[in-house]
Amino acid sequence: MLKQNYKQKVESLQIQVREAHRQGKIIQIAHGSTNSTRTQDENNNQYIVYTGDLTNVIDVDTVQRTITVESGMSNEMIFTYAKSYRLMPRVLAEFPGITAGGAVQGASLESSSWKWGQFNDSCVSYDVILGDGSFLKSVSCDNYSDLFYGISGSYGSLAIVTAVTIKCDIYKPYVKMEYIKIKTESLIDSMNSMMNTSIDFIEAIVFGNTSVIITGSHCSEYEQEIVSFSKPVDEWFYLHTEQVLEKKDSHVEYTQLYDYLFRYDRGAFWMGKWAIEWMWIPFSKRVRSMLDMFMHTRKLYDGLHAMNIMNQFFIQDAYVDDMGVQALLDFNSKELNIFPLWICPMKSTQANQYFSPQYSGTGGMLYDVGIYGKHNKKDAREINRAFEKLVHELDGRKMLYAENFYTESEFWDIYNIEKYDELRKTYRAETFTSMYEKISVFFSHI
Repeated sequence: MLKQNYKQKVESLQIQVREAHRQGKIIQIAHGSTNSTRTQDENNNQYIVYTGDLTNVIDVDTVQRTITVESGMSNEMIFTYAKSYRLMPRVLAEFPGITAGGAVQGASLESSSWKWGQFNDSCVSYDVILGDGSFLKSVSCDNYSDLFYGISGSYGSLAIVTAVTIKCDIYKPYVKMEYIKIKTESLIDSMNSMMNTSIDFIEAIVFGNTSVIITGSHCSEYEQEIVSFSKPVDEWFYLHTEQVLEKKDSHVEYTQLYDYLFRYDRGAFWMGKWAIEWMWIPFSKRVRSMLDMFMHTRKLYDGLHAMNIMNQFFIQDAYVDDMGVQALLDFNSKELNIFPLWICPMKSTQANQYFSPQYSGTGGMLYDVGIYGKHNKKDAREINRAFEKLVHELDGRKMLYAENFYTESEFWDIYNIEKYDELRKTYRAETFTSMYEKISVFFSHI
């Protein structure tokens, strides 16, 4: 029944895409939610194709340990359904509302990415609708491999992804977490030394001159009382991290896998702090608990777009090698002074993921440096462009979910326009908004 419903949904989308193709209009994909910080305005000259009802599971293979889901299924739904079969996707981004299709085309990562890469790297295949309405099933590394790799980080500009098959491991209900406080100057060396097969997760929070490395390991049992991060009375994760190490340099605790995976949902890392301060009320635990329903990422993203205040904030992620991390930390200290910061190691790829932030000719470990906070600059564009320039000089790449101020020539100096145009032509993708127009602030109406 689920497969039949999926087939009907695909056929309905094909009809819409063919009509847009017939009329010569550019397709704007509407899916009902966003985890992008870019301005989301409508353009009446485009043909709207709605994909928001692609939210079901299609198939589960417990032998091959895969789960096939429609592209609009959220991380939270994927986790819940996979868990019922004792399976666990290798990479799930920290926000529960991110969808499977969004995670592939937006190139999402998590603290297991040092081991498995981005979410798309643990995907076996995709079903897609091309720009002329034709349907390709099971696009993979062996079947239309150029499109399979090209889709990562392409932001819906090459095809409409309708289904994703995800590789999973055996589900274990708990995570053993170890917190280690260190000097920030030794952060990367310390993280490099910890990446081995005995851990499953690793990340760091930079509080200033002091940082905290958090490692995690899947486990079936726990040896002490477990902590939680998902209830209204729980402390936000970054505050909990800071508090448990106030008087000591290390700490071990256990939490349920759900709470670990979505630990940053409440407070959207730490951006919820600015929402509370904007309301001119105390940033206390009692207030955070009372306002909990408004402090999850879905609501905070909605508020960010509704109030149109993105120009007051600096929200950027960039992948750089270990030598580039310090340069970005120095940039932040000198130009922004935003803390905390998020550091997440990323296994790079030399596969033909030309438009993905993890694409690297060296194949070494990369680090995502996440800077999220309020800036005091008069010109938001100037500071963002300075950041983009520095990332490029470091041979790094930004995550493009954020605001992007590249000129078109600057953008295609980073990404391979020849490969991109070739894919667009081969798979008749001119019906879709181009990648640059999709991500650039200069095309904020897209």
